Amino acid sequence: MKKLLFCAVFILLTVFIFAQDMNLIESNYYKIYSEVSVGHAAETAEILDSYFEFYNNYFHFDTTDLSYKMKVKVFKDKDKFDEYLSDIIPEEKSSFVFLQYNQPDKNELVCYYSDENSYARYLAHHGFMQFLKTFVPNPPLWMQKGFAIYFEESYYSP
Repeated sequence: MKKLLFCAVFILLTVFIFAQDMNLIESNYYKIYSEVSVGHAAETAEILDSYFEFYNNYFHFDTTDLSYKMKVKVFKDKDKFDEYLSDIIPEEKSSFVFLQYNQPDKNELVCYYSDENSYARYLAHHGFMQFLKTFVPNPPLWMQKGFAIYFEESYYSP
């Protein structure tokens, strides 16, 4: 019983400490958690909402079927990104990662801030992967990669 209580307290403290470092912004389709800043979270939310609409101009998914907001975590640097993923994925990743679970509302796109151009390109590419897998849990690989590569050349212009 004491071990269970200790584990519960440890998990809650970890979540609480983690949550304090992240700024949360909610948009039409996303929950953005960002270590960078509130402004960066808001900008990322605006960009991803625009990309969502852009992607959906091609796919025409019924957005009323979306019962939750997609989760995105942005770490301030690659080291924090690697640290977060080290408990989830055994190998180091060189770019953003979309984590897909059996419960779709737990899925998350995990990112890190780098230079503007790389960040924008990775966001367009992996944002599409998240978009597609939100509506089609197991899409064909050619569709995932083909459209992601196509969309990564897109740039958001307010």
